[in-house]
Amino acid sequence: SDFTKEFRRGAEEVRNIARQGNIKFGILKEDSPSCGSKLIYDGTFSRTKIKGSGITTAVLEEEGITVYNENNCSSLLEDITNRKMSPYIGVVGGAECSAETFQLALKTGRILAQKGALIICGGRGGVMEAVSKGANEAGGFSIGVLPGSNRGEGNPYLNIALPTGMGDGRNAIIARSAHGVIALDGGYGTLSEIALARKMGRQVIGLRAWGDIIPEVRTPEEAVEKIFSLLK
Repeated sequence: SDFTKEFRRGAEEVRNIARQGNIKFGILKEDSPSCGSKLIYDGTFSRTKIKGSGITTAVLEEEGITVYNENNCSSLLEDITNRKMSPYIGVVGGAECSAETFQLALKTGRILAQKGALIICGGRGGVMEAVSKGANEAGGFSIGVLPGSNRGEGNPYLNIALPTGMGDGRNAIIARSAHGVIALDGGYGTLSEIALARKMGRQVIGLRAWGDIIPEVRTPEEAVEKIFSLLK
């Protein structure tokens, strides 16, 4: 029997899980026609092995995921230790925003995800929803620090929703957790996040907003480039 379709469907399911979890490494069973990375069985059920990669391994490597097997997984810890930690970038802005600001936040989320950043935001609507959606579309990862006690108040694009029950006090968690912050249009809540981040020594960039108190840029590309350059 030919199980190629089943193997391919399983590989695509693994790809989706890896994207959702922002997975960077994997340990798969060597020799498997699906998971092998050096040698695989040829599918004739005669225990004949050939050089090559299984379909799941190939799909994960297309995603930039490093695949190990049971024979070389001891080197995984060393590779993880030597891997540079992804920056946490806070993106703050109003829970309600204009269509223009929504698109700016959406694009910012996409670019941050493509650059490997982890996004931390307030987790609800407006700018927060847009940046989470952008990250989600680009295979990135976003964390929402929610003001209430109900995880369900988070927007549907978050990878992790953290209910705090702290109200506006959760702004301090966002500011403290981020390595740097990009601020879009918003009100006093956004202003408090900017102030807390600056008080905590974080770099903050305004994207078409807040130019009277922090450095301001005009495009999402400039915002991401600027915040990354300041974190070096």
